[in-house]
Amino acid sequence: MAKVASTDEVKADIYVGAQIEINKQTVDLMPKIPINKTKDYGIEFELPRPLEIGELGKALESIAVQDLGMKPESLKFLHDPEPTGIKPFDNVIQKVINAELTIRALYYKQYPKETTAQYFKEHDDQKDKAGQSEYLFAASAKCPTPPEKSGDFFKFNGLFVVIAKGVEEKRVTNVIEASIKGIQAALPAGNNPALPAGKDSGSSDNTNEEKSEP
Repeated sequence: MAKVASTDEVKADIYVGAQIEINKQTVDLMPKIPINKTKDYGIEFELPRPLEIGELGKALESIAVQDLGMKPESLKFLHDPEPTGIKPFDNVIQKVINAELTIRALYYKQYPKETTAQYFKEHDDQKDKAGQSEYLFAASAKCPTPPEKSGDFFKFNGLFVVIAKGVEEKRVTNVIEASIKGIQAALPAGNNPALPAGKDSGSSDNTNEEKSEP
């Protein structure tokens, strides 16, 4: 006869998440570890998909005015930046302000503090990570240039930033490639193909990676 589990033996997992809105887009932040097991397994969450922020200048203005209570007139430089007198620099400044910003990846993991935690009983080779954290953040900004204003010698296509700590190298590389591809997507097709990108959320699996020949 099968043993019936008592109330003490069966404990419900409780997941506590949040939904936020950024630039009229809803973003669900759902933890991967239930809140009642954070002591044993730590904390881990990840942005489920890339987040389109929109024009960098407008995003900064919205945050400053709506969330920080700053006066619109104090942010004039976002609409009409003071020229430096050096045309290439002025063009770059203007393009950065108008750049289309995308958050490519956002990941955070906090390991349990104690080496005796259940997580380390299941992952004995990772005990040296007790109390440590891992994170990954990537964003790219593409700056498309109208054909009539595009020069032949110097072009500023965009920029990207990736900040990582403790995340495996392959995963970081995939995110960097996805960030580069996000900038290239705004450009006319060139002779060289875009770099293969991993999953936009920062997963370590590279779905577009070609298999090597035997």
